[in-house]
Amino acid sequence: MTKAPNRVLVIRGEKDGSYGRYVHINGYASHVSTKESSGFDGDRYGSDSEILNLRLRSQCSDRSTEFYGMEIGYEAHREVTSCDARKALKLLEPIERKLSKMYAEEGPEMNIGQWINRVARAIGATSVIIFDVERKQKTGDGYRCYTLGESVGAVNSMSADLVGWANENSLKLVA
Repeated sequence: MTKAPNRVLVIRGEKDGSYGRYVHINGYASHVSTKESSGFDGDRYGSDSEILNLRLRSQCSDRSTEFYGMEIGYEAHREVTSCDARKALKLLEPIERKLSKMYAEEGPEMNIGQWINRVARAIGATSVIIFDVERKQKTGDGYRCYTLGESVGAVNSMSADLVGWANENSLKLVA
């Protein structure tokens, strides 16, 4: 995939309120051309529309200090037909190949920030946008845009905040 001038990777940290012991960093690919109050979205029917089905997932528990279970998937809003499956493979296989090549050339990811950075590079994103619910409540705009280079530190900072929250919440549940 070549770099698309308006392609971005949007991620957000989520606190699992049902148990208070898990946190997640999830994301999706998008376009910045149509920023709306509900987030970023692109032309669902344009030549680059399949990238909008890309999803990222990861989690961390109170028993860990780092995120794990990082995976890339394809979101389908209905039953998956053979056509949908082919589209998913057409999207995911090149990304997996690029990630494998980065692993061979750069070594394993040392943290979630590096993994997010590699996924962004693999999909041809020009930046990483982090959505923060608390920032949205305070300022009305929860989106912060980072260059690919800045994204590693920004994601790791968000990750540390989320892990700290999970550990603090875990201690409250035990007490």
